[in-house]
Amino acid sequence: MITEIHHKGQLYTIDSSRGIDLSVKNLFDGKNPAFFGANQPSIIPVQSSEFIGDVKQGGTCNVFSASVDIHCTGTHTECISHVNDSNIQVPDVCPSGFISSQLISVSPEAADGTNDSYHIELSTDLIISKHIHSTYITFKYFIPYTDICELMLLAYCYI
Repeated sequence: MITEIHHKGQLYTIDSSRGIDLSVKNLFDGKNPAFFGANQPSIIPVQSSEFIGDVKQGGTCNVFSASVDIHCTGTHTECISHVNDSNIQVPDVCPSGFISSQLISVSPEAADGTNDSYHIELSTDLIISKHIHSTYITFKYFIPYTDICELMLLAYCYI
């Protein structure tokens, strides 16, 4: 389907049949990437004395309870309160409606080859460093930030 959107004096044409899914899905198959030793996502049927939420086990419908570590096993939308005590959530800061954006690709670099510092040891990890961010990502709005995590999280709303 072709959609045309007029936004801030610009015409955008979107072909929804050509979209590319960038997400990492939680498939509940034990094969998700899992970081920092997180458990694999799992689902179990809801069960009571008179009900089983699994048609494969004779239930009338499927009703599952999921256990998922959102930050370590799949794609998620992030907010600044993940790394500070602000309690700010994505809907608190992101405007509603169409937000124009540009997809970029950057290559991570070895953490021990940068001047960045973090609260944990990252010597063997690949990271998107402050240098990569300052080289490839520009903002329409000036947003002060105290560390690269805050900049990365705010980028979701303002790029």
